[in-house]
Parts: sequence; structure tokens; C-alpha cells
Amino acid sequence: MALRFLTAFILLMSSLNTYSSTNRTDSLLTVILEENIGETHRMHAKVLLAGELIPGNMDSARVLLEQSRDLAAAVEFPVERSAWLNLAGNYNWYTDNIDSAIVNYSKTYRIQYPEITDRRAAAAVNLASLYNRKGEADSARYYFDNAGELFDLVGDYAGKAHVNFSQGIFYSQRDNYEMALRNLLAALSFQEEEKDTFVLVYIHNALGNVYSSMQNNDKALSHYLTGIGLAENLGDHPTLASLYNNITALYITGLNDYDKAIEYGEKAIQISTEKGHITNLHNLYHNMGILHHNEGRYTESLEWHEKARELEGQIVEAENIAGGHTNMAKTYIRLGQLDQAGELLYGVLNIAGSVEANKWLQLANQELFRLDSIRGDYLAAIGHLQESLRYRDTIWQRERSNRIAELEIIYETDRREAETTMLKEANQLKEQVIANQRRFVFLSLSATVVFVTLMIIVIISRRNIKRNNRELRDLHTRLTEVNNTKDKLFSIISHDLRGPYSALLGLLELLSESFDSMEDGIKRQMISDIQRAGQKTYNLTENLLKWSKLQRGMIVNNAETVDVHDTIEETLTLLRFNLESKNHTVVNKTKPGEFLAWVSPNLLTSILINLFNNAIKFTGKGGQITVYADHEGDMLKICVQDNGMGIPPGNIDTIFEIDSTYRREGTDNEGGTGLGLITVKEFVNLIGGRISVDSREGHGSSFCFTLPEAKNV
Repeated sequence: MALRFLTAFILLMSSLNTYSSTNRTDSLLTVILEENIGETHRMHAKVLLAGELIPGNMDSARVLLEQSRDLAAAVEFPVERSAWLNLAGNYNWYTDNIDSAIVNYSKTYRIQYPEITDRRAAAAVNLASLYNRKGEADSARYYFDNAGELFDLVGDYAGKAHVNFSQGIFYSQRDNYEMALRNLLAALSFQEEEKDTFVLVYIHNALGNVYSSMQNNDKALSHYLTGIGLAENLGDHPTLASLYNNITALYITGLNDYDKAIEYGEKAIQISTEKGHITNLHNLYHNMGILHHNEGRYTESLEWHEKARELEGQIVEAENIAGGHTNMAKTYIRLGQLDQAGELLYGVLNIAGSVEANKWLQLANQELFRLDSIRGDYLAAIGHLQESLRYRDTIWQRERSNRIAELEIIYETDRREAETTMLKEANQLKEQVIANQRRFVFLSLSATVVFVTLMIIVIISRRNIKRNNRELRDLHTRLTEVNNTKDKLFSIISHDLRGPYSALLGLLELLSESFDSMEDGIKRQMISDIQRAGQKTYNLTENLLKWSKLQRGMIVNNAETVDVHDTIEETLTLLRFNLESKNHTVVNKTKPGEFLAWVSPNLLTSILINLFNNAIKFTGKGGQITVYADHEGDMLKICVQDNGMGIPPGNIDTIFEIDSTYRREGTDNEGGTGLGLITVKEFVNLIGGRISVDSREGHGSSFCFTLPEAKNV
């Protein structure tokens, strides 16, 4: 025991001698050595001194923390206790004991004592950063938000700016660019007022990365150049090499200015070499390889890629290796070295698959499609094309999910700001009421008038608050509806409409390049696929245009007398090819002149086309589709019935909803968006009718809608 104490004392005195040049250290040393002082204050001074030693002298900091460990349980001394817990968290973080650090910061955060709000805010920031490091995004976001609120509460704008910067990095890592920009620009505004050049370099680099990801190349370039200028004025900065690396990539892939790319790339290589930044060098060498590839200098491109590969034995992330190998394989293909390209690309599939790097999985399959096409192995090429499209869909789905999450966060942020504003207004009103009540005591002559006035103010204010709450709820409802509609449009335009075009262009490219060498069977199959993709694209575009016009009020029901039988026959003529392709039998049970409707002919035709297409899609070859009509009061009822796949019971109620996620492929793997049935419902509403569906899975479906009868109008 005595030996341990002696060792601790030597470490302590050594650290004190090292740091005794500062006034703060001298003051803390005086407190520690003071004889007539309480033990709690002595331990608090040791904790503060430990904070001065981290991270420069971790051994001495550890000794001081051990000697003051009793503060961890000193509930009656919340200030001293929070100081020990936060410093212990810092120590554990620096020594990579992440779970212990989280425990320390969490205990600080839970101490409900007004005088340590600033320490609770600091603990919340650290918790957010650690949870982000562990990949627990929801917890990280929770503590970031709470840290910001706590810093606002104590008026610590520097702390709030630090939270904004950390949140900006957090959201940019998750491709939530709008939230990233909100936070980074807030941090930028504060640091520009403070003129903190060192921190501004980091912020401009982060903003450049966000704008580059958003393909806003001009703003990305502006922030990179500003960051470089500030860093060079400082003489040296840890992120200067990263700035040069980022601007080099921007000039290559975004701005296509190869002279500038070489200029900045050479500077980046020089700095990264001097600093030993292996990851930067690895990325730079591959970027230079891409640059020479784009200029047609394939031999020089390969030399740069080889230099990058020599660094892979050192600490280089798997995703960076996958990206470098994919670009290197492109150069091998251009040089005609197909075996080397294939070996690299199949290696990329293994590397990227191990870390779920979908971007490189998609691009590697795309290059394998090209490689197999050159070799004449068209079946393998089509397989890789399908894999590439599948990974593209996966990437899009993730981007869509991130965007939806971002919109939810934006809404919640705006809602909280609105509630805060309303709360401040309510508090101001409350203070005004209290002031009026105090004056009421001294103003006896005007007591009645003042009382009535106060009551009116209170009533009006309560009404205003209730009205504001109602407006906020209505805004929430409208925003949800708008978001649902927008998400559906994004889904159709970005995915369902782009997918068929991608397949169509890929198949046409393969057919164009290899037509003479292909077997007839493969040609016929590809032409059939092209026809099917073209028909799907046409149907999607037609539905999208109709639905868009309907949303903008551009479609009206110019009603006239219409013979239902004739309209059904005309519609079936339009769909003859679709019906014949699946050998469907159609039974029209209506008779000429039997049913006369009061409706726009175009609207009735559009409704029937969508219902017939739906029946064709979900009915197997050789199936039967029946259409019949009947009188229902002063309305007509028209039904389209099939004996196809039917709809699962749990999904029947969602097929007419814009935010429905239910999708099902047809009997010939036909895809779809669900927009056709949604358009049908809105058209039926427009003509004053209603639509219903009766379906049994495995037995078929019957879609019925009503519309006004001509003789009753």
C-alpha cells in the first residue's frame, strides 16, 4: 500500500512540475496542498487538475482521478460529482474504453441540478459522438438535440455551434444533406463572428463535401478554396491535405478540369506524403488514375492505380479498396486486358459485399456486364446487368428512406421551434398578466376597468393559443399528405419510371453492339424484353401524366350521354395487343343502348383502361375477364371481374391509398406503381361515383364503380 502511494505521489509531483508554468495549475496545486481545506474541495481540485493533464499526461491524470474517486458517489455535491464523472469520461474516451466513457457521461447527464447545466450539455455532446461512433444513430440524434437545447438554456452559443458542427457531420454521413447544411451553416455563422480560423477550416471542408455530394459543384469549389486559403494563412492545419484531396476529386469528377486537378493533386500528394496520410495518398493515386483514364492515357492511368495498390497493405478501408479496384478494372478493359479486369471485378464483389458497399457492387456488376458483352457471353452479361439494376434499386430505396427520415426530422425540428415560439409568447403574456395584476392592487379607481381588460386579454390569448394549436395540427396533417404525395412522385419518377428506361437502354446497347454475333433465340428474347419494357414505360408515363393533371385541377368532367357498351368495346380494341399477348378471353355482358351514362367519354375510357390493364396484369395466360353493368338507384354500376391472382385480405384496404407500400408483380413479372388504381379512384370521385373491390386471393378480383345514369340527370 505504501509503495502504491509513493508511486502515485511521484507521478503527481512530476505532472505538477511539468504544468506549473500556468496560473491555473499553480492555483490548483495551492488548493491541493492547503492543510486547512475540506477533503471534498481538495478532491475537486485534483479532478480539475486531471482535466489540465488530459491528454498530455494520462498516467498522472489517472492517479488524480483514482485519488478523487469518492466524488463519483457524492450525491450531496452535484457540482464536484459532475466534474469527476465528465473527466473520467474524457479519460476513458482517450484510452478507448468507450462503454465506460458512456457510463460516466450518462451519469452526469442524469444529474438534475441547475448549476451544472453546462456540464450536462457537454456530456450530451460526448454521448452523441460516442453513440454515432458505435453506429447507434437514434441515440446519437437524441443526445445531439438535447445538447443543443441545454446550451440554448444557459446561453452558451459556442457550445451550440459545436453541436451544430457535430450534427452537420452526423447528417452528412447519412446523406441527409438538408439537415447537414442547416447545422453546418449555423456553425459557420457563429464561427465567422468569432473569427475562429482554425475551426472555420473544418467547417468549410465539411460544407464542400456536402455540396459536392449534392452535385452543387460551384458552391463545393467555393468552400474548398476558402478552407484552403484559411489553412495556408495559418501555416499548417491538420485538414489541409484532405482539402487538397477533395478539391482534386471535384475537378476530376464534377468540373472536368484536368489541369486544375493535376495542380491540386500534386500539392495533395506532397502534403500527404510529408504527413504520412496513407488513406489520402491511396485515394489520390486512384484519383490520378481516373484523371489519366478520362484523358485516354490508359498506360499512365494503370501506373497510378498500381501505386495505390502498393499502399493497401497499410491501413486502408475496404470500401476505398473496392472503389479503386473498380476504376482500375475499367482501365484494364480499355487496354484489352480482360482477364486482369475480370479478376479485379470479382474481387470487388467479395470486398464490397463484406462491408455492404452497394455503390461499388452496382458499378462492379455494370463493368462485368460490359466485360462479358465484349467476350460474347451474353447470358452472363444479362445476369450482371440484372444484378447491377438490383443494387441500384437497393441504393435508391436507401436514399428514399433517408430522405423520408430527413423530412420527418425537419418537420419535428420546425414543430419544436414553433412550440418554443408559442411558449415564449405564452410566457410573455403570462408576465404581462402578472404585471397588470400587480398594478391592479394600487389602482383602486380603475379596478373594474383593469379587471375586465385582463380578463379579455386572457380569453383572447387562450383562444389564440388554441387556434395556434389547431393550425399546427392542421399543418401537420397537410404536411403529412403533401409528403406522402411527394414520396409517391419520387418513387415513380426516380425508381419505377427510371427502372424500365435503364433496362431498355441496357438491352438496346447490348443488342446494338453485338447484333451480328448473337444467336436468333437470344435476339428474339431481348426484343421481347425491350417490347415489354417499352410498354411498361408507356403505361407508367400515361398514368403519371393523367394523375398529375388531376392533381392540378386540369381535368374536368365534361359530361354527355355515353353508351356504356360502345365505350367498353372501344376500350377493348385499344387493349387488343395486351389481351392477345396473354391469350385472355373477354366477355362483355352489356348490350348496345341498354346502359346510358352521363359522364365525360374520356374519363370513362381512362377508368376502363386502368381496370382492364389491372385485370390483364394479374390474370394468368388463358384467363377470363368479364365486364357487366346494372342499375343501382339513379346510378349505373359497372364491374370488371377476373379469375386471376386476387389480393391478400390485409392489403385490400390500402390499394387506393397514395402512401401504400403494397406492390405485387403480375403473372408475367410485370411491375407497377399502384398509381393506376389511385387514378381510377380519383376519376370516379370526379364523376360523382364511388369504387369498391371484392377479391379472394387465388380466385380473382372484381372492381365495381358507379356513375350517374343519363336519363336521371
